[in-house]
Amino acid sequence: MINSFMFFGGGKMQVGYNHNIKHNGKVYHLQTEDNGKKSKSVTTLLYCSGAIISSKTTNYSPLMEKSDYAKALIELMQNQHRQMLLDLINGDFDDNDSFQSDVAH
Repeated sequence: MINSFMFFGGGKMQVGYNHNIKHNGKVYHLQTEDNGKKSKSVTTLLYCSGAIISSKTTNYSPLMEKSDYAKALIELMQNQHRQMLLDLINGDFDDNDSFQSDVAH
């Protein structure tokens, strides 16, 4: 289950999703969070043994013009979190001990 903690209004950020996953004998921590309206970005980090092994940051400026901005932001966060979880389960990080970063604009 994905834990989520949401705060709305007053310029507060959507404060994320956290997930611990055991895969191939290792425990991974997957974290997705809103960096706030100032930075207008969502970041997902995948950790193993305390080290970041993958990162994805998405700018959500276009979402801020939507009337359902809060809902669209939550969907973005959920989808980004889910995709990195699927990538982990599908073995995308099995042979990679080095850091991967993907910044989407």
